[in-house]
Amino acid sequence: MSGSIRLNGRELGSLSGEEMRRIRGKDIGFIMQNPMNAFTPVYTIGSQFIETLRTHTGMSKAAARERAIAALADMNLPEPAKLMKRYPFQLSGGMLQRVMIAISMCLRPALVIADEPTTALDVVNQFKVLQELDRLRTEYGTSILLISHDLGVISQMADEVAVMQKGRIVEQADVYQLFDHPQHEYTRMLLNARPSMSLGR
Repeated sequence: MSGSIRLNGRELGSLSGEEMRRIRGKDIGFIMQNPMNAFTPVYTIGSQFIETLRTHTGMSKAAARERAIAALADMNLPEPAKLMKRYPFQLSGGMLQRVMIAISMCLRPALVIADEPTTALDVVNQFKVLQELDRLRTEYGTSILLISHDLGVISQMADEVAVMQKGRIVEQADVYQLFDHPQHEYTRMLLNARPSMSLGR
């Protein structure tokens, strides 16, 4: 197996573990599938947010706290200062996912990897999370690598789509091209498997 991963013109495959640690979080953000697994249950949201900011910047604790509160407010989360004092189990899945997006985007990464970011959420929270991701992409120019089985999410969010089968890319195309004129048999099978509703009289 061979390949190349470049971020802002820099080859990542040749970097040391320490160099990659400096890039993760700061230049590459990550949004997990299950937000509850992303947070340590015994620390408040605020302490985890502040620690992330201070790890990657020279911010004071007070400055990091202010930045964190502003980032939570940007996510349209209610009472962000109070939210900082809460523990992960005190928040709903949708709120936790938006907190995770706030943490990921706070350092203005060049790339955010979003691994099934709406899978564990109800339809209302799915919409809110996708809306925030789209807003941040537009405002900050961050690229989003969205990993999803949900074709509706892909059609709404993606510009380019890569279809994978058994760990290999079998088709790659512009989102409109892929949905309107799929070339690979597996892509056609996925699109044909989408649920459809037939309405009677």
